[in-house]
Amino acid sequence: MTRIYIFSSPVDAMKIVDWLSRAGGITATEITAIVAPAEESPPTPLAGIPVLSAGQAYRTLCPEDLVMVANNHFDQTVAQLFSHGILHVFDGRAALTRGELRHRFIGLAKPYYIGPNYPSLLNNRDHAFLRDTAEPLNANAIPGHKLFIVNSLPKSGTLWMMAMLEKLLGIKAHRQLVLAHVMDIETDSNKPNTHGAVMLVRDLRDVVISWFHDLARHDMRNGFAEPRYANITEFYFNYLVGLLSASPRYAFGRLDQWLNLAACNGYPIIRYEDLLADPPGSLRKIMTFWKIRVPDKDITEVSHSLAFNNMPLTLAGQEGYVAEAVRSGHLRRGAVGAWKTELPAAVEDDINQRFSAYQQRLQYD
Repeated sequence: MTRIYIFSSPVDAMKIVDWLSRAGGITATEITAIVAPAEESPPTPLAGIPVLSAGQAYRTLCPEDLVMVANNHFDQTVAQLFSHGILHVFDGRAALTRGELRHRFIGLAKPYYIGPNYPSLLNNRDHAFLRDTAEPLNANAIPGHKLFIVNSLPKSGTLWMMAMLEKLLGIKAHRQLVLAHVMDIETDSNKPNTHGAVMLVRDLRDVVISWFHDLARHDMRNGFAEPRYANITEFYFNYLVGLLSASPRYAFGRLDQWLNLAACNGYPIIRYEDLLADPPGSLRKIMTFWKIRVPDKDITEVSHSLAFNNMPLTLAGQEGYVAEAVRSGHLRRGAVGAWKTELPAAVEDDINQRFSAYQQRLQYD
């Protein structure tokens, strides 16, 4: 059963309830509770909605619940929710802002704007500017509400990077460290608590090899009598080309547009091949872009203990998303240039033509 909690002052909570009703047909009877600051908690329900203190709310909240936050302690509240494993969190301040006449008008009329200066409230670069001008952070003292995005083309070292960043920054995957793919960055960039993102890329010819073997393993693990695609050629032409070309998540196959979006937002692009050759150098680059102070000895230690071939041993016995994925066999060889001996010529030729902009941009031609 879906439960909805609103963390805000009673006055703002009622504005949000009204907005939910008008915009989504969600009635007051469907709101589980309003969670108000102690000094603002009325003794009786509001519009029939129970009013709880934060302590009462945390005793009843569970990970499946939906939470909207719009109080005066936004960052602290989000950090506390994350620490309790409550991750379905929404920025209620945006709902309150939409209620203002100026925002409602501009939201409706923006396609027809002819003035010289685009209204700043509609400028997606605002978030990038705030990230660029924010104060530097210290590793292992990361505020609990901050998000860090590891965005990748699948099979480009995503889990490996997440393992190193978890240890280096002292944060947890699937709480503050987010796994995402390609155009997910459009949504993630607009979250006000996204502190930084890194884009992981890889030679698409090697991606095809790794993805083929991973899907075959996945098929056998999930009860198929045999892998659905018997060979790399069949996998590539009958599955992967369609997946990349038809999916908005993969920019409808225009992977170079994803790279443009990363550059526009000032995110570092890390080639898997460079990461494998020089893990400390790649981590230093990311920390520079993210404005995070990390002792160089920590980067060296993390790079050694979580070197690609050391990961299974280092993570043995540990809990969490990354460790469990590694134990499940998600990691394979991690080799560079496997395509030279495994990739059929027809597939190589098609990649060089169909995805030429991506391959050439990253100097894989």
